Amino acid sequence: MGSPQSLSSLNLPAHFGVMKFMAWFLGLNAAEAYYKTLPTEEGLAACADRILFDHGFDVADIHAAARCIPADGGLLVTSNHPSGILDGVLLLSALLSKRSDIRIVANDMLCTIPVLADRVVPIGKTNGGHSRSRNTVSALRSAWERGECVIVFPAGTVAHWQWREMCIADAPWADGIQRFATRLGIPEYRATLSVKNPLWFHGCAALSRKARTALLLRVFFANIGTHPSQPIAFNSVTKPHRTRLV
Repeated sequence: MGSPQSLSSLNLPAHFGVMKFMAWFLGLNAAEAYYKTLPTEEGLAACADRILFDHGFDVADIHAAARCIPADGGLLVTSNHPSGILDGVLLLSALLSKRSDIRIVANDMLCTIPVLADRVVPIGKTNGGHSRSRNTVSALRSAWERGECVIVFPAGTVAHWQWREMCIADAPWADGIQRFATRLGIPEYRATLSVKNPLWFHGCAALSRKARTALLLRVFFANIGTHPSQPIAFNSVTKPHRTRLV
């Protein structure tokens, strides 16, 4: 995935070593360099497959998991959010192998990634962002009227240590989009992802909420190697639930 903003576009003085260090530490430089190696001219599906291949996944198995997904018609795909960036790549690879009309509800920062920009439905803010929320609802309605498939991560943030439950789990799922889809008669499929972030990430995230986001690029590049034999599965569902990592 590309970095949301290149270092050269930050307009920093050349001697501002601290910012350069942070760009390296957070993985911005690595992300920008890696994005340039992706087959962007071949489209998003090719890029997602290349990323998974580079991470050691069997792309054919990822595609096979989406056989149960309807080939057309409005659809909502909800998913747990165990690892961050890799979650979206897994879903895009699987779903784009079955159909081309995929949208993903996400932070508008992803709109700055050229190969992904036209796929993103920017998520509206719940506090002080009523206009953006209405825009999100309108975009979802339009997508489903066109018979498109929409991906949502109802937890809203990557899975992290839950002190109350003493485990690593998703945050409580927001069900607003699911209820909206139900009112419109849009079927829902649940994606269950079994990939995990390393313990050092969860240790940092337990100390700082901001670390959950700040370290996502770094953990994305660190999360290369051994993966579950079945990292993704889809099932038709009727109501939301809270997903916990084991």
